[in-house]
Amino acid sequence: MGVVIDTSVLVELERQGRDTIPSFGQDETGFLSGIVLSELLVGVLMARTDRARAYRERFLEVVTRELPMLPFAAREAREHARLQVGLRRAGTPIGERDLIIAATALANGHSVMTYNVREFAQVRGLEVLPGPSAG
Repeated sequence: MGVVIDTSVLVELERQGRDTIPSFGQDETGFLSGIVLSELLVGVLMARTDRARAYRERFLEVVTRELPMLPFAAREAREHARLQVGLRRAGTPIGERDLIIAATALANGHSVMTYNVREFAQVRGLEVLPGPSAG
């Protein structure tokens, strides 16, 4: 089993000046979803200074080196559609990017680590892990 790391966790690690990714149990692996990579790339491109941009680029290098990336392909698309319809019918839709992250995790049998527990907890069947404590 693995853990898909949400953008909120990676952004917080970057803000704390960390240069490592959270460690997991012996039988777990951390994963990066394509949409999270996109969100991090937006952060690089939106940096206000060259120094901030360079820092974010270095952090992104660590993230992409340490976390294998999961694609958003047919299996994930089917899961996404199923989740979207279920959440809409229940009147509890969540943000589109979070829905893509959740679908990617579920389609691959993984949980999600996030600081946005309330949103992801609305996704039935998804194991949601809170982001690591500051320290």
